[in-house]
Amino acid sequence: MSNAIKKAAELLKEGAVMLPETCPICGSPLYKLRDGRIVCPVHGEIMKIKSKKQETEMKVDNALDDLINAMILKVREFTAKVPNATKLDAEELGIWLKNLDIAIEIRNKLKVEK
Repeated sequence: MSNAIKKAAELLKEGAVMLPETCPICGSPLYKLRDGRIVCPVHGEIMKIKSKKQETEMKVDNALDDLINAMILKVREFTAKVPNATKLDAEELGIWLKNLDIAIEIRNKLKVEK
């Protein structure tokens, strides 16, 4: 039996509770001790862990940031064309601006809800 498994068994015997989160370093299950500390059977005490919900929120935030940045680049491309823009260019720019506005609005709503 490995040391990590032995340590995990000891933690459970001492009243620790296995958490659904895993160690950010090695992926082992984390345990919450009676005093509230979170420990990994391999690395010891973990200072701060992120829940699955927090990880998902971070991914959504990052995806929205990437989307907004990509849209801003596209809008800059169109604004460079403005002196020689056609009606079609102007309509496409309007679509990009509208979608950028929607993405920023969603991003702001998510920030308020947190």
